[in-house]
Amino acid sequence: METVNSQLLTKAINFHGQQLQKLWEGEFGENDLTRKNVKDLNYNVYSQRQKNLSFQDRGKRLKLQQFLIKKANFIYSLEPTKQKNNEKAITEDMYAVMPPFETYTSVDKQKRVAFFMENVKVGNLILGTIVSRQQSGMMLKVLCTTGNGNTCLYAADINVKVG
Repeated sequence: METVNSQLLTKAINFHGQQLQKLWEGEFGENDLTRKNVKDLNYNVYSQRQKNLSFQDRGKRLKLQQFLIKKANFIYSLEPTKQKNNEKAITEDMYAVMPPFETYTSVDKQKRVAFFMENVKVGNLILGTIVSRQQSGMMLKVLCTTGNGNTCLYAADINVKVG
């Protein structure tokens, strides 16, 4: 086992009581705490806590203490933990989805449709709902479009005849 932070280990044993100490000694040996320079064990904190601990939670406390023993190399290590570098590329899902600008302003519907038709290109995906279906085609209520790259255009109240 690596070198451990003896002060942190002492605090943990004082907090969790003699049961943690016995589990530690069972796992790492009777004299391991002395070799790790753990001294001044005082179970007063545990004694104060014990008044509020329920008998039913005893199994949960035992599992927690077993976890502390199993992961002792990491939890009580003197060396700082190495954090993974999570600098991922900024993607669209990191931003809030805003409704179309037309939602907040009164823009003429014909201008909105014209703007949409100018900006939609062959190959763009159009997400929408089918409003009506006829033999000549269908009416589609456009919700948003997406093209090359991460751009996603949202449309407010635009119906398009597809056919």
